[in-house]
Amino acid sequence: SEIIGIMKRKVAQIGPSTLMVSLPNKWVKKNNVSKGDELDVSLGEKEINFSLGERKEKEKKITLDISGFNKHILGRYLETLYITNYNKITLMYSKPEIYDGKNNKNINILSLIKKKMITRFIGMEIVSQTKNRTELRCFLTDKEENINIIEKRIFFLFKEVMEEYLKSIGKDFHLYAENAYDYHDNVCKFITYFLRVLDKSDKSQEEKAQLFTLYLIVDKMMDKYRHLVEKTARFGCTLRVKNILQEIFELVYEHFLHLHKGSLEHNLTNKRYELIKRMENINFGLNELKVINEVSPFLDCINDFVRATIIRELGKNKSESH
Repeated sequence: SEIIGIMKRKVAQIGPSTLMVSLPNKWVKKNNVSKGDELDVSLGEKEINFSLGERKEKEKKITLDISGFNKHILGRYLETLYITNYNKITLMYSKPEIYDGKNNKNINILSLIKKKMITRFIGMEIVSQTKNRTELRCFLTDKEENINIIEKRIFFLFKEVMEEYLKSIGKDFHLYAENAYDYHDNVCKFITYFLRVLDKSDKSQEEKAQLFTLYLIVDKMMDKYRHLVEKTARFGCTLRVKNILQEIFELVYEHFLHLHKGSLEHNLTNKRYELIKRMENINFGLNELKVINEVSPFLDCINDFVRATIIRELGKNKSESH
């Protein structure tokens, strides 16, 4: 490997026959070396080299007593533990049911966990189960799929769902609406997977923070998509509303593409303002407003796309200058 510095170190004696040389503090901090870590040592005729070699991370695991949890809290816990790369999750509970506040009823914990794993957590499996305990493990490997490929997959799935929604508007829309939760869950599954891989990626902390914020907002947009489908099924969708929705979706598509390129397109901001002004000048009916208001987060998210693109653009320019 490339030599980035040469220095002298004094040899100290710490026992009758043991000599010691300390590691340079700057190198230790840069490579996150701590007490107890193992280094590879290679010996030459008149030289000795230390290297990090392959370092296995400690398995992240947790035991949770979920006896007082409700469905929503359990779902958020599982999602957060998955995203932050916990590989072993043991759930303890005193009774096999958990309260579902949305539907005001108790539901089976195991059924909920199985549904969550199928719809939201790629690679997570139940490996052990007793009356009062369920153990989950994530079998994803350390070397996950390329994070940029996952990100592009999210965009293509998102675009596919929105285009299918627009094409399905009409007399048989109820047939499309029956599958809206499945479309939603499939996109969100890859968002959650992306956030897990992002957590362990070598991207800068600035880019990680911005992407984490952005994709949680995209996840929220998918929730609003479900609401949009529900409102469309209930109140219909006029041609002018459909055309506005298509413009909003296409604006989001463009921001996705420029984010992937790491290149900001300044005219996109003007497009957003022009679209908002045109919408303000249209005298929408009450039912039309009930439909179109569901996609307001699609316009609100544009600033988050811009910030993430700027961070990526700055990182790209920095690497090109070196």
